[in-house]
Amino acid sequence: MMKPQHAETGHQEDIPDPPRPPSCQPQPNPPGITPFLSVAILNYNEIHTLEEAARTAARVLALMGVTHEIVLVDDGSSDGSRNLITHLVEVLPHCRAVLHRRNLGIGEGIRTCYFTSRGEWSTWFPADLQADLNELPRLAAGLTDCDALITYRDPRSRKEPMYRKAISACDRLLVRFLFGIQVRDLHWIRFFRRSLLDRMTVQCRSPFVDTEMLAMARMLNARVKEAPLDDQIRKSGVGRGALPKNLVASFKEMVLLAWRGGRILPPGDAGQIDLSLREFVPPHGSRRN
Repeated sequence: MMKPQHAETGHQEDIPDPPRPPSCQPQPNPPGITPFLSVAILNYNEIHTLEEAARTAARVLALMGVTHEIVLVDDGSSDGSRNLITHLVEVLPHCRAVLHRRNLGIGEGIRTCYFTSRGEWSTWFPADLQADLNELPRLAAGLTDCDALITYRDPRSRKEPMYRKAISACDRLLVRFLFGIQVRDLHWIRFFRRSLLDRMTVQCRSPFVDTEMLAMARMLNARVKEAPLDDQIRKSGVGRGALPKNLVASFKEMVLLAWRGGRILPPGDAGQIDLSLREFVPPHGSRRN
């Protein structure tokens, strides 16, 4: 059933979900306790699917019964997404937002997802619903015996044009040759332990940031595991990773990383991002008048 549009803000009005058993109701995170899982949702002009993504994440995480946070990351959208994000932070439990003051690109968006979250584990999903948030329980169950969980799509059933599959195959070959890294998918959903993230100095700002983080995880002798995760047909927005400017930037950063190598921080230090380019919206319950 369609939700009615709000006359002033344009976002969909809330329609109460069916009652759930008491054990499935969202439980408050204990004060001062680091949540087990941070799930960031990266948005750029995807207002038509953003609310569904955020509400699905909230529902699934509540059913999982783990302490968690949802971080809505907006990369300078111009389609009204920010008003919707403000509304979602108000109504969803354990939800906050980080807003880029201008469009910084997908690489910076990924950096924001990982390095402004707080959970013992951190991951991000696109707001276009190309990755199914209902798979979170299955993926989280595989976190017990690894430090990084890298998901992959089956190339035979991947819902992308052939030219994008060819770009991905060339990307994997180059990364294997330059860094000795062999994984089935370099640019899909992945989970990292906070203890790894806190020692990474991420310098890439293109989509190659995915590979840079994996290279540094390898330098830290992380236990890396792979798990399948099929992609879905994109319901909103357009893919930006294979744009010519992103491909050129990724290749340049790939060569630079191969030349200079990554830099690992001592335990207890944390990789830095430029906070001046980001606006933080705290969870509704933590605000004061």
